[in-house]
Order: sequence, then C-alpha cells, then structure tokens
Amino acid sequence: MAYTLQESYSTVFDGGSALASATYQLAQTFLAGSSYTLTKVELLLYREGTPPNLTVEIQSTSAGEPTNSVLATQSIDISGITADTAGEWVPVVFVTPYALTSGVTYAIVISDGWTDAANRVRWRQFIQYDNYAGGDKWWSTTDGATWTITNDDMGFKNYSGTSAEDPVLEGTIAGTGSQSGALTFATTGISGGIAGASSESGVLTFASLGLVGSVAGVGGMSGALSYEALALAGTIAAVAALSGSMLFGNIIKPSTITTVKRLIVAGNDQIWYESI
Repeated sequence: MAYTLQESYSTVFDGGSALASATYQLAQTFLAGSSYTLTKVELLLYREGTPPNLTVEIQSTSAGEPTNSVLATQSIDISGITADTAGEWVPVVFVTPYALTSGVTYAIVISDGWTDAANRVRWRQFIQYDNYAGGDKWWSTTDGATWTITNDDMGFKNYSGTSAEDPVLEGTIAGTGSQSGALTFATTGISGGIAGASSESGVLTFASLGLVGSVAGVGGMSGALSYEALALAGTIAAVAALSGSMLFGNIIKPSTITTVKRLIVAGNDQIWYESI
C-alpha cells in the first residue's frame, strides 16, 4: 500500500512562525474532506540552532479552535533538519493512526522542549492571506489553555495509507505450539527476541539489517534466514533440531591463516623451502 495525499497547504510561503517559549504551541486546523485514517503528516519546517524533539499532535476542535483533546501524537527528532529558511517537508508517521470523519475540523499542533531562542523550530507560513479555506493558524502561549487565531496558513500535508519504508520493529515475536508465515521488512532496526516453542516455520527476510539479540528454537525449528548485507552480533541457537539455511550476501569474517612450509631441497647443510 502507498500513501495517499489528503488535505494539504503547500503553495506560497513568505515567513516562518517560531515556537518561542516552553509553553508556546502552534496549530494549523484543517477540514477533513473525507473519512479516512490519518497515518502521516508532513510539515514544512526549518531549525534555528539545534532544537529539542518536536511533539506533533492531532487534536479535536471546538468552534475551529484546538481543544487540547489529543487524538494522535508522535515525537520526532528534528535536530538534523535544514537550517535553510525555505524549510523542508518533515515526515511524521503516527505509531497509532487516527480515523478522521468527513466534514469535521481537526488541528495539527506542535510543541517542543524549548530551552532558548537560539535552538528552536520554525513552521513555514503564508501571512495574512487565508489561502487555505479549510482552516487557519492558531498560536498559544499557555500550553494550549488559550488560543489566538490568525489568517495565516502553515505548510502541511495529510496522508492516509502506509509505506513499507516506515516500520521499525521493537519487541518480541513469539509462538507457542506452532507458528508459520513470513515477516518482511524493507528497512528496519530490530531488537528483542524471535523465539518458538515446539515448532516454528516460515521465512524472515531483511533487505538491510543489523541484528542484535537471539534467534532460538526449542524442540524443532525450520525455515530460512536470508540477509543481503548483515552485521551479526548475538546468538543463533537451537536445542534438539535445527534445519534450513542461512544465506549471506556480503559478510567479512575474520579468519585464522596458517602458513605451511614445503621442503624443496636440502644439501650441504642448507635447506630450501617455500610457503604454501
């Protein structure tokens, strides 16, 4: 499945609104044009200095104003985004997406752990023209307790759907009794254990992976572990029986080299030999 663009404002920009204090929040409201599950937003941002993590929330609204009722939230590291005032589209993928209702107004709200004016984020905007008909810019200096509306519009893109490039898997995949199937990841960092009791079959396929931890089976385990490029640390172990294959595309493995010398000729108290 691919992402599908829903509501957006991405046309004209002539400024950037900053998160200006520890209690400062910025919001862009939007009208859902259809009922869909919001899985990702992109915000047109740039940084000053090295700002702290950014918290992005989807909130309900009342009379168009954000309510502080959080429907979806995600924290992201923006310390490495562009410092160019033109900004860049920063993706925010919600771990727990939210199902929007057609014709209802929602708010995208951002805040951070602001420490000083030298290290903060700015959200690109178009000032005083109200180009986006589905919502407005709001700002709060009281952590969302009170809000002020402007006629500005800030750059955002809403998406439904998913992408294979996004998932990051953390935790444990386990089966008791029997477990079969396939787990496929495009780009992932995996931590934890993959374990099966009794029997487990299937395939784990990774395009690019650094695997840390254990892949273990008690009783019997069959299947294949295939890696295109792998740095492996940890243990791959089986008790009783292990069948299948392990395939590696590029692995540099330290090896022990023993030099063996072969006698060529001896005479007159001298010996000639070569290394093989």
